Amino acid sequence: MDAFDETSMHLLASYVESGFIGCARIMPSGQIGRMAVLKNFRGRGVGSRLMQAAITQAKQHRFASLFLHAQCHAESFYAQFGFIACGEVFEEAGIRHVKMTLPANL
Repeated sequence: MDAFDETSMHLLASYVESGFIGCARIMPSGQIGRMAVLKNFRGRGVGSRLMQAAITQAKQHRFASLFLHAQCHAESFYAQFGFIACGEVFEEAGIRHVKMTLPANL
């Protein structure tokens, strides 16, 4: 939990037998973050469906642009949705990240 939770849009993925298995949020700034999928459900398309849902919600709520801080090892995952890396690699929470933006034609 942080100060942005109250004003952010939250997306949850669930599986009938397991409850919530993934999440993401869209902050008022247009930043997508807190993207996570439980380890046992990775590689099954849950993250892709969450990201597509986040982009769809952003379009419906008329966000001007979207960006995220991608962990470097996940850069290609976000690139498949049209996100483009910009800027230098930086550390966030002790993990290497790169800022990625989605072109304005949401």
